Amino acid sequence: MSQEPLQVRWDLPPTEKAVHDARHSAEAVLTAWKVDEDQADAALLVMAELAANALRHGKDTDIGVTISLVDQTVTVDVTDGDYRIGAVQPTRHHGWGHTSGRGLQLVTVLAAAWGSYPTPEGKGVWATLHPPKAKEADHPPHPPALTVC
Repeated sequence: MSQEPLQVRWDLPPTEKAVHDARHSAEAVLTAWKVDEDQADAALLVMAELAANALRHGKDTDIGVTISLVDQTVTVDVTDGDYRIGAVQPTRHHGWGHTSGRGLQLVTVLAAAWGSYPTPEGKGVWATLHPPKAKEADHPPHPPALTVC
């Protein structure tokens, strides 16, 4: 049985504090929605990376953050005022001494899928998180096979 889709959106000013506050608000929402802890942690990290990129490249425009839950799948969507969609791609690794450039590589690892799209005001970047894995308690072990002698 599919569940009713849930969605929340925040429009943020282009400040680091706003991104920090959105992460805490998103954490509260994912907890209220009873999202699996590992999936919620991944969603929060992806949201923070996408929002930080929007803050860095969004031309000092407001940032839109939307989180949705449909059938145990969490999607994060972040919009900004930068029209350059071609720039939305993981950069190659420049070494551990660099302080930036690995955010979209992290998104690639954590997300089941992600991409970008144009908006009238700039662009959006979305990421869908892997649904939670079934835990052992959810599926009891199979009884051993019977051997006929």
